[in-house]
This record gives sequence, structure tokens and C-alpha cells, in this order.
Amino acid sequence: MIIDEAHKFIDAARTMYGVELSSESAQEVISNVGRFEFKREGFYELATTAAAKLASESARLFAGLIAEADNENDIKSVAINKNSARHIRNIRAITERLLFILRYEAFFCKANEALAWVRRKYGVNTSPIDIKHLLREVGDETDDRETMRSLMHKQITRLHQALCALPEIKHKAELEIKQRQARRFSLNTERQATANDKSKSSTVIWKKVRRLLPVESATGNESDRIIRLIRQIQHIHEQASEFANHGNLICWLENEDEPPKLCAVPNNLNDRLFRDQWGKGIPTILTSGTLSAGGDFTRTNQSFGLDNLGVKLSEATYPSPFNYRKNALLYLSENTPFPNIKNKGYIEAVTDEIEQLVKASNGHAAVLFTSFDAMGRVFATLKQRNLPFPMFRLDKGGVKEIERFKQSGNGILFASGSLWEGIDIPHDPLSMLIIVRLPFQVPNAIGEYEQTKYSDFPSYLRSVLVPEMLVKLKQGFGRLIRTEADTGAVAILDSRVNGKGAYRERVLDALPNCVVTDDISKVRQFFQSIKTPDYFK
Repeated sequence: MIIDEAHKFIDAARTMYGVELSSESAQEVISNVGRFEFKREGFYELATTAAAKLASESARLFAGLIAEADNENDIKSVAINKNSARHIRNIRAITERLLFILRYEAFFCKANEALAWVRRKYGVNTSPIDIKHLLREVGDETDDRETMRSLMHKQITRLHQALCALPEIKHKAELEIKQRQARRFSLNTERQATANDKSKSSTVIWKKVRRLLPVESATGNESDRIIRLIRQIQHIHEQASEFANHGNLICWLENEDEPPKLCAVPNNLNDRLFRDQWGKGIPTILTSGTLSAGGDFTRTNQSFGLDNLGVKLSEATYPSPFNYRKNALLYLSENTPFPNIKNKGYIEAVTDEIEQLVKASNGHAAVLFTSFDAMGRVFATLKQRNLPFPMFRLDKGGVKEIERFKQSGNGILFASGSLWEGIDIPHDPLSMLIIVRLPFQVPNAIGEYEQTKYSDFPSYLRSVLVPEMLVKLKQGFGRLIRTEADTGAVAILDSRVNGKGAYRERVLDALPNCVVTDDISKVRQFFQSIKTPDYFK
């Protein structure tokens, strides 16, 4: 097996193994239950009452989580305390009751659809069949799925018998048996007798009513609607069940421009990956331009669960085919203070530096931020300075701005998030890449949990945060040179990589081998030497 772009593997794994419970789900259930026309007597009241209780428990759960969480961050670490755990258990119990109600309602709907099918196919009157009486039993809420299926199977048998007892169906079946007996088959007596006991009509009808199970498969318009509702509630039940066993989960609350969501991943994800993937013995190649931190795969092996293999891994790094010494320049600023977006002087210094750099490159620039807040403040200030280049701001989901930037020729694209990787803007439109700040991971629940595994913060910083930052930095750096013919400069404005910076050597070891400068005039001269006159028009 070959896994390409393997630096994204851990994020994909967290998505696949993660659980998520949305505050919006319960409101959707109320709406969907309220719109459905229940056929069983009293089931509408049972379902709407349960749905209202579900919404109430969900609202209480999220009110408590929001009150507990740190209001300054959009993604907040949370612990499942006794109150939250009680609400989650109640959500699980209420969804179990709803599923009990809806499964029997879906069974009833599908049985009615089977009756309608028999009427159409055979042109018979099915009104003598009292389906409410045939399906009157609904078991008990404490019944497990197998008990429910056993009862429903008995009801299917009764329904089949009632359909075959209809005069028209019975007469048709008798004719079919007589016709069969009149034929000559090369069968022994026992096989002939068995075959003669079954009519084609009876068999066809049995195959149709047998499809009432499983309940979660649809056969018609009415049953399809309620089965979609069953699947929606089943999903909530499964997620609540995962959170009910929260002892092995890392939990957090997402509350950013959308209804709050309680999210979690297993705290032993690396062990799970070893069990489910690497431990299977399948020969695997993981490949990516950004898997190692300066040639060191320790952090990747640890987070992927590869350090549990107990066998030697083959690791290799290969140089880029691009000529960075000739085609790229690396500018490391000596003018910006320590990164602190709350410091007005820091924002002003970054803004001034960006202005000088984009003038040196005649636009054709992308500015990468790690904070949407800092990006907005710098963008607003530069907008007031009336730079001679079109400016574009890539907010969350604003992918159209990338195309507008490409078409502009010499624009400036301000971005955070998605532009750090996976965006391809080759040739002159992107010739200056400005990285405002080293992309250290913002505090999050997973990081907080991982930190508890280390004796002190410096050990965690050295083993986890710095290697992950270097991989992310390489991804950002890679936005500049996309082909062998591309030329341009990368600027890093973080004081931690200046001449006395703590991470200068680690950063230089991780990035391609470029000429390095801290002189903006050298940046200007570089562009004048590598670009054609058309570039500056």
C-alpha cells in the first residue's frame, strides 16, 4: 500500500476515529419528527414527547459545556464532568426510546406498502386484512434488537398467511399448484411432493413481505422518510454512546461561527492505528514532501503509531529537484519584535515590513498568517496606505479570492489556514511569499493532553511543538517554487529566526538550501536580476 501526501494521514485518522455531537442535531430531530405523519395510533405523541426531551437534554448539556469552557478561544478543551455525563446518558436513553418508537412505525409503514404492492400486482382487495390487529404487538422498550426482530418476523409470517388467505390469491395459488402437478418433471417422489406444496404467488408474496426486515432499509416514499429519521437518531445515539465512555477520549468544544459541537478523538490513537493498520503486516510506503523535521522522523513515527512496530523502519529523505540556490532567496527579518498580536508595536512593525517587501517584489505576493485576527488588522492598515497593487483577503471558505489573485498578475493575497498547504499558484503571480510568524500549533485539547506525557514544557516543546512547526513551515515554504522554472523569495518575519533567534538553525536545516539575507535592498536586487521587464509592468 502506498500513502501519498502522508503528512495529512494523522488528520484523516483523527477524522475517521473521532466522534462529534452537535447541539443542532436535537433541534433537527424535533423538526423532522413534527413533520412526519405517524400511522400507528398514539405514536405521534410518544415521538414528539421524546424528541422534546432530547432537545432539552441537549440544550442543558451544551449550556454547561459552554459555561465551563474558556470563552476566549473558539476551540475549547472540556472535561466531561458529572453533570455533562448525566446529560449524555440521558441523550443516549432518549434516542433509544425514539429508535424503539420509530422502528415499529417504520415496520408498520413498510407493511402498508407491501399491502399496496399486492393490490397493484394481483388486482385484489386487501381491505379484509386488519393490519393494525396483525401488527398490534410492539414489544417492550427494554427489548434488544434481536427480540424486536423475532417479534416482527412472527408478524411478517402472520401477514403473509393473511395475504395468501385472500380468496383471489388462494384461488390463484391452487391453480398454480394444479398446473405444476400436471407437468412431467424428472424429479423423485419426495422432491415432487415438496415442490407441489408451494405456489409461485405465495413465494413471490413471501419474498416481498420478508423485506420488511431489516427495518432500516426503505421500500417506498413513506418508509424512506422515517428510515432517514431513524438513521439520523441512530447517529446521535452512537455518538452519545461514545461520549458516555469518555475515559479514553480527548474532548473539546467547537463554537466558531456555527452551532456548538462536542468533539473528541481517542487518547490512544497511535495504538489504534498500529492495531488497525500497521499491525496487519501489509507492506506500506508513506511518502510526502513534508514528513520529517530536518530529516528527523521521530515525531511522525510517534504520532502515526509507527514506533510500536518493533521492527526496523526504512527512512529516507531526498533533495528537491529544484535549484533553490539559483531561483530562490530567503529573507529573515531583523526588524520585527517578538510575535505578540496584542502588542500594537508588533503589528505596526509587521505591517511596515510587509509593505517594504511587496514593493521590492512589485506585488506578486502572498502573506501567510497564523491568526485571522492579525491578518485582518494588517490588511486594514495596508489598505489605508493605498499600495499600487490589488489586495485580496482569503477568509474562511473564500476560495474565489485565489482565482482573482491569479488573474490580477501582481496582486497581494492575505491568507491563513488553507493556503499553508495544497494551494498551487505557479510562475510569476506568486513570486514573494511572506510568512509572518512561525506556524506553531495553537493551544488545543489534543496538545494539552500530549503535554501531560512529558515531564516539563521544554521537553514537550522540543519533542512535539518544534517538529510539528517545522513540518508546517516546510508546507508553507513549498507554496513558492512549484516548477523548475519558478523564481522568487520567501520572507520570514519572526524574530525567533533572526541572527540571535532560538530556532534559526533548526529552521535553516529544515528548509531548502537558499541564499539568506536580512537586507531588503538585496531582495529588490534579486527580483531585478531574475525577472523580465514585463514582470514589473
